[in-house]
Amino acid sequence: MKDQKLVTLALHFGKIDYLPLAENFLKSLLMCVTYPNIELMLVETGGNRTVRKWFENLDFSTNFINHAGDKTDIVCNHGCNIQKSLIFLDPEPQDEWYMTFSKGISEAINRARGEYFVILSEDNQFN
Repeated sequence: MKDQKLVTLALHFGKIDYLPLAENFLKSLLMCVTYPNIELMLVETGGNRTVRKWFENLDFSTNFINHAGDKTDIVCNHGCNIQKSLIFLDPEPQDEWYMTFSKGISEAINRARGEYFVILSEDNQFN
């Protein structure tokens, strides 16, 4: 794995209505990605404690736990190592939604350890 460069994927989350989309993203990542060296940054900027607790409890070395707390049969692809890191930023009362979003992106860029970096929002879905 040492010869495989670390890739940082940052998933931004900010709107509680999009929780099912974030869950789908994470399930898809676990089932489809075969690259062996990934840093997954979970960035929450909406101040949602429930989402933060779920992110804290996610363990990608065992069966995936959905946001409702149910254990699934979804596991990380064999040979894929996902290192989780968390960024939680609370919005300031005077901030518009995009201000905290921008701060979250900046923080993710500053903390990323990967040779390559990609940031996605929870409402981006792929088929």
